[in-house]
Amino acid sequence: MRGLRYLGASALLTLSLALGSGGVALAATNSSSAGQSASTPISLVDGQTVSGTLNGSASGAYSYYSYDYPGSDSQDSFTLSLNTNDPSVANAVGIILWQNGSQVATMNAVGSPVGINTMTFNSLTAGPILVQVYDYTGAMPVSYQLSFSGPNTASVTPANSTTSPSSTTSPSTSTKASTAKPGTAANPTPLKGSMAGTLSGSTAGSYAYYTLPYPGDGSIPTVNLSFSPNDPATENALWVVIYQDGNQIGSAQGLSAGPPGQLSIPYSSTTSGPVLIQLGNYTPGTTISYTISQ
Repeated sequence: MRGLRYLGASALLTLSLALGSGGVALAATNSSSAGQSASTPISLVDGQTVSGTLNGSASGAYSYYSYDYPGSDSQDSFTLSLNTNDPSVANAVGIILWQNGSQVATMNAVGSPVGINTMTFNSLTAGPILVQVYDYTGAMPVSYQLSFSGPNTASVTPANSTTSPSSTTSPSTSTKASTAKPGTAANPTPLKGSMAGTLSGSTAGSYAYYTLPYPGDGSIPTVNLSFSPNDPATENALWVVIYQDGNQIGSAQGLSAGPPGQLSIPYSSTTSGPVLIQLGNYTPGTTISYTISQ
């Protein structure tokens, strides 16, 4: 995940001005500056596909889109497609969803196939959603297509309207409104596409469980995790362990992340059958936001 740690000072300032402390209606514009900042996002409507090109930067290059989200657990879908299947590029390009100044979901382009990934998002909180497309490749131009499907959503209200989100959402509330509904070890959630969620920390460990089928052919797929916050304390206390038939076949600690906040966990087996993915947070008092995918 490309979280707040990745945003440069100018990007943070722009987000702060656009979103405010409690969230404000986002501007809909067709000017030449449309989509270039958080204060001038391009409006999205259900069924729309938009495209663009970002010239990557180590500090991040961005495009911005927005729409009004109705709340009520309505499910939205985002598919990001790149003009390359280079894994390192796909890992550095993705999207972040913001609501009321808080990050509520994120996804990079490491999907199956690499360079295409899909994420679903649902929440109980109504209000504008800011969609930030990012590119951290470092001076490499990357073209993308972003397809959006959002039942019962509409384009955002122009900035001169007095409309505001229907409720003021604190960071803790918006974290609860994440996409994934993680299961238990006995009843794990099937991992389909990209799933966003949150996990509170505990000294004894708090866990979320997902499952995937595996053909037992010795292939080496990966589970990809984006998470925030990605400070050293959180990275030290975050673990992903992959099991099959009670045997560990893959694992990674948050500290082993390549780009901060990004983990890829390979696994392999010669046994056919489901694998169990255990995400553990051992940081007391800290809730992580994450997106998990294969």
